[in-house]
Amino acid sequence: MGSIDRDAVKANGWGLGKFFTTESASNTVNLIADEHKAGSNIFIAVTHDCSVIMPSLEKEPYLEYLSVSPIDKENGQFTNARNIRHLHFEVEVEGELRWYEATMGMRGFVSRASLDECSIDERYKLTDASMIILKRWLANRYISQTFPDKFNHLTRKLVEGSKAPLIKAFNTEIGKACNSIFISLTPDDRDIQDGESYGVIIALLFREELAIEIGRESMDEFGARVQSILESVDGLDPVKVHALAETDATYSEIVKMSRWQLDYVSIKDGAEILSVDHSS
Repeated sequence: MGSIDRDAVKANGWGLGKFFTTESASNTVNLIADEHKAGSNIFIAVTHDCSVIMPSLEKEPYLEYLSVSPIDKENGQFTNARNIRHLHFEVEVEGELRWYEATMGMRGFVSRASLDECSIDERYKLTDASMIILKRWLANRYISQTFPDKFNHLTRKLVEGSKAPLIKAFNTEIGKACNSIFISLTPDDRDIQDGESYGVIIALLFREELAIEIGRESMDEFGARVQSILESVDGLDPVKVHALAETDATYSEIVKMSRWQLDYVSIKDGAEILSVDHSS
C-alpha cells in the first residue's frame, strides 16, 4: 500500500485534535463523503498522534475524522462529554471562542496517503479543556456499563426530551458547569420487585476553578434540586446528591461509582451507560 513521509506529516501539523479544511488539505477533503461536507462544516482529526504519523500505509491506512458544524449556542446536555452521540465544545477560531457540534453520525475514515502533502488549518484550535473533553467523549464509546432495565424505566421521564426535569436542570448555567455526573446504585445488578426501591448516591463534580466561582451555597442548592427531582420518583429511595469540586472527590469514592450519561434508555433499546474514566 506504500508509505508516507513521517517527517513531512509532522511538519504539516497533523495530530489528534487538529483541524483541516478544503483550503489547507484539499486532497484529503476530496476523499470525504459528500454528506459530511455540508454547509460550514470543518474537519477534525481524531486518530492518535503516533498513528497519524506512522509511515506505513499498510499498518495504518486511515485517518479518522469528525465533520463538525458551528452552532450559535451550546446545549448543556451535550457539553462535557455527557452525551455519547452529541458533543458541544469550544473552538478558538482566529482568537475568538466559538461553539461547535460533533455527532457520531458525522464520523468517518479517509486514506492517509496525502497527509504529507496537506496541512492542518491553524485558524482553528481546540482549547485545552475541549481537547480533554473530546478525548473523553471518544473513549466513552468503548467503556460501557448497563444499569437494570427497571432503573432505566423509572428514570426515563426525567431524561427524555429537552423539557424533562433533569435535562432542564442541567441546561441552567450552573448545570452546564457540572463536569461529570457519577452514580452509585443499590442494587445495581437486577430489577427491583414491587415494594422495593433503588438506593441512589449521586456525585456532581465541578472543576475547582468553576466551583470557586460558583460558590459552595449555589452548588449545594443545585445538588438539592437534582436530589428533589430524583426523590419524586417512586422506587428511588433513599437518594443522596453531593455537589463537589473535583479536588474534593476522593479516588476511593469515585472508583465505586459509574459515570451517568443523561442520554440513555434501556440497553434493549440501544442505550449505553458509561463507566468512570479515571484518566481524565
